[in-house]
Amino acid sequence: MVLERKIWDKKTKWKESIWKEECVLCYDEEYVIKEFNFWKLLKNKYPYAWEEKHLLLSTIRHIEHTKELNKDELLELPKIEKYLEEYYKWENYFSFIRQTNWWKSIKHIHYHYFPWVLYSNFMEEAIKKSSEKSNL
Repeated sequence: MVLERKIWDKKTKWKESIWKEECVLCYDEEYVIKEFNFWKLLKNKYPYAWEEKHLLLSTIRHIEHTKELNKDELLELPKIEKYLEEYYKWENYFSFIRQTNWWKSIKHIHYHYFPWVLYSNFMEEAIKKSSEKSNL
């Protein structure tokens, strides 16, 4: 995983973020778990804290923010949540999304899903662990 993160950094030339023309959520089908009508669920190629069940949910249509979601995309979310409940089975899970473009590696709307209980410092610790491992 450390090697994959370094490959990602080189591929993006350490840019703050990438745009539609080179968007891995649009063009990389290798990690797709399930495709819905308007969304796709993917394993995160570069998971935080090396969590194997770190998933990403992104729209098939390339958009950047929640405010751009259309009615069909919004109406499909309950179906996806049911799928995620089955995927995580008895595990607790949580999700998050960054609404701004600050510190977003991909400017394509995507929700993160993790099979843990979220504590107030979870993301800070997960990112710190990932950074430490990628600097090995």
